[in-house]
Amino acid sequence: MTLGRMTLHQKARQPCYHKSDIQRFLVPDDKVDWAVIWPEYDPIDYTCPHVLEMPPWADTEIRCSNLENPPKFHTLDGNVDRISGFGNYSLIDGVPRNPAGRTGIIGRGALGRWGPNHAADPVTTRQ
Repeated sequence: MTLGRMTLHQKARQPCYHKSDIQRFLVPDDKVDWAVIWPEYDPIDYTCPHVLEMPPWADTEIRCSNLENPPKFHTLDGNVDRISGFGNYSLIDGVPRNPAGRTGIIGRGALGRWGPNHAADPVTTRQ
């Protein structure tokens, strides 16, 4: 199943959040798309404790009203690339919304950044 040009995500909708006991709000395939009205949707708010300890690669909590330097989304924000490969993403009350749809949690989980979290996995091979 696809959502626009994206494949419907599966890993981000597993009952338990990866490597934790955190139970997601279960999202059936037909309710993943944000365009589907679902007033009963009540995701858990979860950010991993190690992210909340503010390692150098993590953003501060942005869901407070007295934030001095809020992130600049959809652009290069200092050294942080907040441009999504999926195009622009919605902001709800200043918080980015997953462009791939509902996942059953809000917050960052194990991700350090609000918005896109770019990663590269280098692979070395030998001939």
